[in-house]
Amino acid sequence: MSRHVLTVDHDQGYRTITNALRDARDGTVISVSPGRYAESLDVTRSVTITAAGTSGVVEVNPPVGSAVRASAAEVQLIGLVLRGRDAETPALEVPGGQAVVEDCEIIGGAWTAVLVSDPGALTLRGCLVTNPGGVGVVVTSPSASAIEDCVVEHVGTAAIVIAERGDPLVRDCTLRDAKGNGIHATGTARGVVERCDISATERHGIALEEGSSTTIRDTAVRGTAAGVLLRTNASPVLEECHVSDTTGTGITVSGGAAPVLRRCRVTRTADAGIRVTGRSLGVFEECEVFDVNGAGIHVDEASNPVFTHTSVHGGTGPGLLVTDGAAPEFDGADVRDVAGAGMRVETTANPLLRRAVLASCGGSGVEVASDGRGRLEDCEIRDTGQNGLHVSDGGRPQATSSRVRSAGAAGVSVAPGGVASMRHCEVSGAGEDGVVVHDGGALMMAQSVVRDSNRHGVLVQVGGRAVLTGDRLTNNGKDGVHVDSADAVSVVNCGASGNSGSGLRVTERGNRTSVENLTSTANGDPDELPTGRQQAEPDDDNEVLRKLEALAGLTEVKRQVRTLVQLNRRAHRYGLHAPPDGRHLIFTGPPGTGKTTVARVYGGILAEFGILRSGHLVEVTRAELVAEAFEQALGGVLFIDDAHTLTSQHEAVRTLVELVERHRDDIVVIIAGSVPETAEFVAAEPGLAARFTRAIEFADCDTADLISIVENMATAHQCAVAAETRDALSVHFGRLQLGECFGNGHTARKVFDEMLERRALRLANDSAAASRELLPADVPGGAVVDGNSGAHAAAQAKLDAMIGLGTVKEVITSLISTARQRCAAGQPVSPIGHHLVFDGPPGTGKTAVARLYGELLAAIGVLRKGHLVEIACDELLGHYVGHSAQLTKDTFERARGGVLLVDEAYSTTPPTDDCCQEAAAALVRLMGGHSDDTVVVIASHSAVMREFLRTTPGLAAHFSRYVEFADYPTDDLVKIVHRMAVANGYECTADTVAALRGHFSTMPRGRRFGNARHAGQVLELMMSRQAGRLTNVANPTVQDLRLLLPGDLPRPAAP
Repeated sequence: MSRHVLTVDHDQGYRTITNALRDARDGTVISVSPGRYAESLDVTRSVTITAAGTSGVVEVNPPVGSAVRASAAEVQLIGLVLRGRDAETPALEVPGGQAVVEDCEIIGGAWTAVLVSDPGALTLRGCLVTNPGGVGVVVTSPSASAIEDCVVEHVGTAAIVIAERGDPLVRDCTLRDAKGNGIHATGTARGVVERCDISATERHGIALEEGSSTTIRDTAVRGTAAGVLLRTNASPVLEECHVSDTTGTGITVSGGAAPVLRRCRVTRTADAGIRVTGRSLGVFEECEVFDVNGAGIHVDEASNPVFTHTSVHGGTGPGLLVTDGAAPEFDGADVRDVAGAGMRVETTANPLLRRAVLASCGGSGVEVASDGRGRLEDCEIRDTGQNGLHVSDGGRPQATSSRVRSAGAAGVSVAPGGVASMRHCEVSGAGEDGVVVHDGGALMMAQSVVRDSNRHGVLVQVGGRAVLTGDRLTNNGKDGVHVDSADAVSVVNCGASGNSGSGLRVTERGNRTSVENLTSTANGDPDELPTGRQQAEPDDDNEVLRKLEALAGLTEVKRQVRTLVQLNRRAHRYGLHAPPDGRHLIFTGPPGTGKTTVARVYGGILAEFGILRSGHLVEVTRAELVAEAFEQALGGVLFIDDAHTLTSQHEAVRTLVELVERHRDDIVVIIAGSVPETAEFVAAEPGLAARFTRAIEFADCDTADLISIVENMATAHQCAVAAETRDALSVHFGRLQLGECFGNGHTARKVFDEMLERRALRLANDSAAASRELLPADVPGGAVVDGNSGAHAAAQAKLDAMIGLGTVKEVITSLISTARQRCAAGQPVSPIGHHLVFDGPPGTGKTAVARLYGELLAAIGVLRKGHLVEIACDELLGHYVGHSAQLTKDTFERARGGVLLVDEAYSTTPPTDDCCQEAAAALVRLMGGHSDDTVVVIASHSAVMREFLRTTPGLAAHFSRYVEFADYPTDDLVKIVHRMAVANGYECTADTVAALRGHFSTMPRGRRFGNARHAGQVLELMMSRQAGRLTNVANPTVQDLRLLLPGDLPRPAAP
């Protein structure tokens, strides 16, 4: 059956396409002769519009409006040029129906050249799209659209935007020369991008943000400013993509994203190949990074991604860089030929590296510094330019079943401040020493082999410490073990053979070296131990105990510790086992009373007397880490803080009991915590109760103790505390000793830190003042050196100007007024009494009031900064035991000196959840330790949270003052809308105000009512509806543009 055909020709047939459309019916083919048609086509029938012949160009070029607006069920456009000249409308718009556009050129002149909106669907095939002033293609419709074999280039922003619920297929396309992103997905966009080539973009080649979950497959991104950005709360998938030659990072995962990347490759980027940041997750499978100018993979900001079978080859920086508390997992990583370290770990990061190979690195194989942690399991490090493993500056890695081969320098180097733990490892063929422990470093090595080193097998330099247990040292170029250190070194059950020097050589200064069951055979020189090594026990007991006596206060604690030391010393001297109550201890008492400090001093004293091999302290708070920490603590003291958190962790407790029994002569274990939780925990575990029979209770510091702590710190800082300053401190500490939030020694240290800050500010204003003296004005709560009456007046004015909230304003003003009066009278003012609960529904101004509350407290000198840190309850909930406490600590640290607002709003987890309980306990501890410089405000709006605050131990004592926030009445909501409208350049007529009053008066004040937030949403809708209304006004006046009319108000709906 023949199709209905209409012809458009300037000389014959229809003169315009519009006229042909008027006479067309569904199924009509409109054949258009070459020429320029200055008309805007509104296609509402299922027709085909095609260019006739090949002798010329058919260009649709309207002065206003879209070139084509297609909304019919089936529209086809073939071989046309669509040129948009209207700055407000797309050249091609598909608001409904389905359009197929083939072999067309589309030139935009508005914010986008092509727009596909709900419920429209578009198939764009073999087309060229350009738009120097805006986007190439925007898809917001969830209907099935496809963009295939197209070129999108020369665009002013992004090439393709997938927004809202857009769900297109983008296949075999070339996207280039974009001043924005190549692909930009936002909202809850989905869709698939595959076999595309993206180049020369001034931002990211691909950016997936907000809640987008677009899948990207087999796509190349090259020569862009940055490669791929994944900043979405969904889980997008990238497969077999290639990012190359970017001027920034290759692939960035941020904002808590959790994508899946499979078989992706990054090459020749000017920054990191892959970066995972901002507490993000993600799974990376078989990804490759080649020759980047920076870290191959950089993970930071507490992110926890998982990498499996990842390769990093070449590049100018470290292969793997893990920083800032990140804890990624690398399984089967292959790192080769990088100029820097194979992996560098720093700033409390704690990665897991399993079954990895790090080879031919220009730097060290693995570097751990700046309080970094990390575990190496079944790894191989070889042919490094520097050390195989290098540990320094607070680094504490653990290596098990790993091999270090042919290192250019030392196989393992432990520099000052580093602590390395190795078990079942092999170090071979090192260019220098197999293992070297520098001054201030510490090594625990067990059941390991060190062989074929050019120099010593193990070298412990002056000031180093080492515990070697069950190790074999063979065929090394010099001594098997060489000790120059006067600190504690232990060599137990080790074997040394075939070394060119001695099996063990201990110089005269190393007379604290302990040797047991050493098998030394076939070495080049005899073993050398210092004369009289066994008589190293100090003669002067008072000299050994001096560190204990130097502690401030703790009279009864010191007496009991002295008794325990003598008991253990006598047992050790006569070769007897100390009774159980003479070794393992329970320390109970509130935070800040010196439990950790005494434990450290106790271990040092026992080491001085030769009772312990090293006396070092290892502290642990998490059940799953107890076994690992126990191994590190052998020869010293294992300090388990907050031990009651091990309740119900029966496997961890059973392991602890077994280890204590197995190593009872080689370790002291101290269980610590508050009363009565710790005592109840020990009593409930029979294995512990039998071995931990002696408890030492630490009482709160009294005022004299606290002043003594401050004076000791002042002496260490070469400062002097005047007599009148002691009086001011006495008053200040006396005021602070109220309830569970008092932090004892922590408080004293914080007070001293603030005194130094206040002194610095005072000296900046009075250079002639004595610089070494700490004066009463430097004591927190004394004369307010940073008080600012102007700042107070400004903050108070802001509070007064807030709409409504009469009772709230009275409470806040009264609190600030009382604090100012105390300051004026020279009395201390502490943040302790300023913790509050803001109780009320969402949108009632709690955040705004909390921010002004902080500004007011800072203006009168109660807080140092007064800034606000706001966090939702759910953001404090971690993924494993101990994670919630760490998140709470990190957030609290950001709020130090200001106000921490913990908001229950939008929380999806009940407060009785274990993670909530853990976060609450951590918050109580932090408030106790920093009671003098941080205010915490809880924003609550549910009965469940109120009950939780009243019944949770510690919280009730801290949060005894409630400030009630009520729903805004109708008149206040109207005022809020009017004020926001004026701030945005709008005006409400009297009729509009009346309509607003009617609108809000009908709104039910239920649990989901948003108060001021709802008022803001109403204004946004009014502004949007006004804009739509004015599109029908040809030349609106300024007054038209400013006025909001009653008709602009949306219909009321239940919130």
